[in-house]
Amino acid sequence: MSLRGVVPMLVTPFDPAGGLDLRSLDRLVGHVAGAGVDGLAALGLAGEGLALAADERALVAERVIAAAAGVPVVIAATADALADARGAAVHAAARGAAALMVGPPRRPGIAREELVAHYAAIAAAVAPTPVMVQDAPAFLGTALDTALIRELARACPNVRLAKPESVPAVDAIAELAGDVDVFSGQAGLHLLAAHDAGAVGVIPGCDLAEAFVAIEAALRAGERARAERLHAALLPLLVAQFQSLECLIASSKEVLVARGAIATAALRAGPRVGARARGVVLAAAAAASAALEHPVSLDSALPDL
Repeated sequence: MSLRGVVPMLVTPFDPAGGLDLRSLDRLVGHVAGAGVDGLAALGLAGEGLALAADERALVAERVIAAAAGVPVVIAATADALADARGAAVHAAARGAAALMVGPPRRPGIAREELVAHYAAIAAAVAPTPVMVQDAPAFLGTALDTALIRELARACPNVRLAKPESVPAVDAIAELAGDVDVFSGQAGLHLLAAHDAGAVGVIPGCDLAEAFVAIEAALRAGERARAERLHAALLPLLVAQFQSLECLIASSKEVLVARGAIATAALRAGPRVGARARGVVLAAAAAASAALEHPVSLDSALPDL
């Protein structure tokens, strides 16, 4: 299977006390899959994966893969310790994950040889399940250069994907395209430039997946002007959300609550957005939705499961 297209990163829903809200998680998987996405991702940085205990990560992975009902699922297995990352990756691969996304340990100054060994050990443990190398130095504090990613791809047959989020990411995308299948990230802010640089897909947020599906459909159809119009309509939302990773998570959850996809916007760590910021985000989401052929509702009651 070749992973392509729109693969949104799911948020992890919590109840007001901070525990996992599995009913909302099931609902969210169906909600996002129903938007026509090409795959789903879970437990990444925007999914608060690093704020979860190992047993919680395992439960979320199992739940998402089961609820996806055949939609390809990418499970993030980033951890600071090799044993933890390898364990999370093996668990998800055994339960049918389509790919494992792995960022480096959060240890600035870690030796290159240790990074290679870290990824090689995980890739060997999950083979033949594909591994996606994530480079997100602004969030993890450890940078991976494109030469290292290509070295991993040569040494490990199942290291076949990359998600570079260095700055500017389009340079890394252009350098890696052809050696591995590259996905863009950064909330989809630079989706069109990434596509032009050779990205085969995008891992955006999950709160307005329909917009990314429409942009991807326009690009596949060769309708560049339409893709640009849709992306321009989406940009105010992305700019409002991606002021920081924490703001992205918090504001995405507010949109998802308004859409009836999750019960609360509770976070494991960090403050919720205030009333004014929430208003800005919801107004931007409504404007982006209005540009779609089939606008979505932002005033939905929670459906019964």
